[in-house]
Amino acid sequence: MSGPTNFSKIGVPMHDKTVSKDAIKYLLERGHTRKSIKAANFQYIDGPTTERLYPASVRGSNWVFGGEVNTTDDETTGACYWPLWAIILPFPDDKTVAVARIEYDVAVIGNDGEPPKFLTPTGLGLLPYIPKSISRKDLLDPKKPLFIIESPFKAVVAASRGLLCIGVNGHSGVFEPATKRSEIRPELHKYLIKDREVCLLTDADVLTNLQVRTSLLNFMDVVAADFKCKPVYLALPDLGDGKTGIDDWFAADGTLKKFAKLPRHARDSKTIGQLRCALMDLTELGLSDRFVAMHGADCRSDPRLDAWFSWTTAGYR
Repeated sequence: MSGPTNFSKIGVPMHDKTVSKDAIKYLLERGHTRKSIKAANFQYIDGPTTERLYPASVRGSNWVFGGEVNTTDDETTGACYWPLWAIILPFPDDKTVAVARIEYDVAVIGNDGEPPKFLTPTGLGLLPYIPKSISRKDLLDPKKPLFIIESPFKAVVAASRGLLCIGVNGHSGVFEPATKRSEIRPELHKYLIKDREVCLLTDADVLTNLQVRTSLLNFMDVVAADFKCKPVYLALPDLGDGKTGIDDWFAADGTLKKFAKLPRHARDSKTIGQLRCALMDLTELGLSDRFVAMHGADCRSDPRLDAWFSWTTAGYR
């Protein structure tokens, strides 16, 4: 998105009579409430305005999507796609846009084979988003678990339901872009406090999407090593589409009480070991690493006896 970032004089509030019912429906179906929509100051711009401000919706232009430039050039058909409307989520200053959700008249295919629905302004660097309802005092309290959520839109939903959270743009949005997922963004450092429980709350596709899984495991390793935090993996149940997010989960009658009962897995847990296995090579060395990750805490080998032993409550057998 390369147009102006100040929407205070461009968009209209979501309760305005000119707002498309489909745009309101989109937010309500994803766990937002009219109260949370108003509190976050979501803005709406119509199709012609979106097209005028962001002419990149014509094929052949470049989008900034997930931090990468995506070229959608179709020289064979010369076809175009046009925005029907856009929902804008501003940063708390109510001037600079954090992210925009654009709806098109046809499906637009992005780098990962899906429509580039969420776009950020060029040059802003995909900054983390802190929902307005979040207490800055709580953000700095190491006794309170912190959830980092892979979408500012989803973070608004989670915060409205009582989660202490920060939104980032995509599962890799917690990392400095130039570090290949090895360094955490500096804007997040002050919240990653020693001994604090932190969770990169990904969608349910962490089990099937290699990129998401890599981001999760790298995040857990980095915050444990560099910040001495206590990272956990929270497994969101899949509601059927394979990509259930926290917004979908809350929209499907999820509550804060139910959320507290969802399983959490520490960095040294067997579940995390199994997730790591999926990243290992299918070689003899890779298979041995998989075995250690899954069974290293329970199994021992004795080369003198040429035997393996597994731990039981009564000892190794």
